[in-house]
Amino acid sequence: MRRFPVTVTSDVFRRIPGVQYEMDDKGNKFIKLRGAFEPWCDPIYFVDGHYMTNLSSADIDDWVHPSEVAGIEVYSEGTAPAQFQAGLNGCGTIVIWTK
Repeated sequence: MRRFPVTVTSDVFRRIPGVQYEMDDKGNKFIKLRGAFEPWCDPIYFVDGHYMTNLSSADIDDWVHPSEVAGIEVYSEGTAPAQFQAGLNGCGTIVIWTK
């Protein structure tokens, strides 16, 4: 994130291939991954190896400050290691590691 300064953590996803970052009229942010069965789908999230149910793009900004991010992994459906899968979600996984 040093090469491309960001204000909030979700801004990082603007530069990752296969990730779609959108904002609606009300300023709500949405992060979508390229899906296997649909063009774009909602990923599941893990923070420091812990599955985060119902985490939204806005929640990422509240939970993790950009200066705390050590790394981000993005997996398309079926490519995530077993520990970063949650049932048959039909989409990919985003894993965020903090310092």
